[in-house]
Amino acid sequence: MNYKEIIKNHFEKSSQLIGDLAIFDNEIEKFAREILELKKNNGKILVAGNGGSCADAEHFVGELVCTYKKKDRNSFPAYLISSNQAATTAWANDFGFETYIDRQVEALGSKGDIFVCISTGGGDPTSGASMNLVHAAKTAKKKGMKIVSLIGKSG
Repeated sequence: MNYKEIIKNHFEKSSQLIGDLAIFDNEIEKFAREILELKKNNGKILVAGNGGSCADAEHFVGELVCTYKKKDRNSFPAYLISSNQAATTAWANDFGFETYIDRQVEALGSKGDIFVCISTGGGDPTSGASMNLVHAAKTAKKKGMKIVSLIGKSG
C-alpha cells in the first residue's frame, strides 16, 4: 500500500467512525441537557484525560469556558483537572500517578457536579491503562457527581 492509499484509507475510516457516532445521539443530547442544568444549579464540570486524551479534554474545557462560535454566549464552569503540573508531579512522586486525578476529584468535586473522563485506553485493569480515571470516577460516584465517559477499547 502506498502513502496516498494509506492516507485515503485513514480519512475514509475516520469519516465512517464519525458517522457511526450518531447512534449515541440520545446520550449526547442528555449530556448537553446535564451541562445546561448544571449551569442553572451553579455546579461545575471537572474534565480529565491522559496524553492525547488530556489534550482533547483541554480543548473541550476551553470551548466550554470560552465561546465556541458565538461571541456573546455565556461561559460554563469547566476545569481541566489533569493539568496542574506542580500538583501532578508532587502527588505522583509521593503517592503514585494512579491516584492523582482521584485526589483532584476529592478536592474539587461536589454533589451534582459532572466528571468527564476522556480515554482512548478505556480503563483496563490488566494493562493499567487509564486506571487513574477509573479510580477518580469511583470517587465522583461516592460524592454524588454525574459521570460522563468518552472512552475507547473495552470501556
